[in-house]
Amino acid sequence: FVSGKHGGASLSLAQVLLWTVLVFSASFYVLVVSGKLLDLTNEVLMLVGIAGGSSVLAKITASAKGAKGVKTVVPAPKDPKWLDLFQTEGRPDLTKVQMALFTTLAAIFVTARIYGTLEFPELPAGLLTLIGISNGVYLGAKATS
Repeated sequence: FVSGKHGGASLSLAQVLLWTVLVFSASFYVLVVSGKLLDLTNEVLMLVGIAGGSSVLAKITASAKGAKGVKTVVPAPKDPKWLDLFQTEGRPDLTKVQMALFTTLAAIFVTARIYGTLEFPELPAGLLTLIGISNGVYLGAKATS
């Protein structure tokens, strides 16, 4: 589900999958336990939107490079590996590590609150900003690499 164009694991696709599975499983859990559907908060919708938007923009960036004649290194197709989520061209990528860490923090917070209260939590504005900034930094690095 999260392999990119050349087979390696894609962090932006992994982020989309994480929020999709989290929102679905939490909604299903609450439905089974309480018989009610969860109300999606604006904050949770923003997290899903940030992840989806980053994934789309990452693909647009990659396509634009090819369309402008920018030489891009096309690696041999490979099997996706967990380490791909934190590396670019076999080297650690700080922008990916940052995005993964902040996304994981938010996912743990959301999951704990949902399973504790049976409601999607209101997220601190700073956490949403942090997720947005880390996704923006990741996209900026992708566009300039």
